[in-house]
Amino acid sequence: MSGTQRNGLSFPLRSGEICALTGDTLSVGQRQIPLSDLVAAGLVADVSVPTPPGMPPTPGVSLRLSDGSSVAFTPMEQLDCWRLLQALAAARPALATPLPPPPSAYGPAVGSMGGPTGYAPGYTPGFAPGYAPGYAPPPGYGMGGPTESEKTLAGLCHLSVFFAPIILPLVIWLAMRRSQPYASQQAKQAFWFHLSFGALVFIAVIGMQAYFFTTAFAAVGTASAGADPIGIDLSLLPGIFALYGVMIVLGLTDAVFSVIAAIQAFQGKPYHYPLLGWLSA
Repeated sequence: MSGTQRNGLSFPLRSGEICALTGDTLSVGQRQIPLSDLVAAGLVADVSVPTPPGMPPTPGVSLRLSDGSSVAFTPMEQLDCWRLLQALAAARPALATPLPPPPSAYGPAVGSMGGPTGYAPGYTPGFAPGYAPGYAPPPGYGMGGPTESEKTLAGLCHLSVFFAPIILPLVIWLAMRRSQPYASQQAKQAFWFHLSFGALVFIAVIGMQAYFFTTAFAAVGTASAGADPIGIDLSLLPGIFALYGVMIVLGLTDAVFSVIAAIQAFQGKPYHYPLLGWLSA
């Protein structure tokens, strides 16, 4: 049976773990999920639980996180799915989603009439396509993780460092925020990473130009005083080589991390560039 905590909700899962909503944090077993990380929440059918003839499938809860990953679990009591989703919607109205009637409209919950009553501790039930009406995933939710379309778009955003490092990630980030959150989140990472390195390269170019003209003007003044102009010209080379070296290192670093990110994205894995973990929110 579910229990009400002082600041939230707590109930057992069929995996043998506990789900608890306390303040701004949702705990699923040992996993702590800040509510700010949630992109979508809704009902799904847990097809790993046998469904008696004429009964609706056993409902579970699906959560989609801002980094593109997903969490799905099944409460022991079906009504806890509705309680949790309503509590999440109250805490974050953006998560509100239309729900079918609660289990009382269909009859006793599976598990209280001789059906499966639970699984071994630590076991996570399998979720698969085949949802009954009303148990569809929330918008943009893919039970097996990001769709192939999302993976492709995310990978291209990272690889855009070679052809459109700012425009493409920005467009995907803004256009896909609601429909394809995984691709949008990865595009957001790529946009800020590429923009940061672009800004550093721009600063290096400005620095090189300033160094060149400052040294050149100094050389003109020295040459007018009778010094050897050839020696003065050669003095420009170390600074120029150093600045070119900085730009090459920046470009290679951007390219290497972008390729690594693209490989992860094509596999549907969430990736965070160094120092950009704060963008997961």
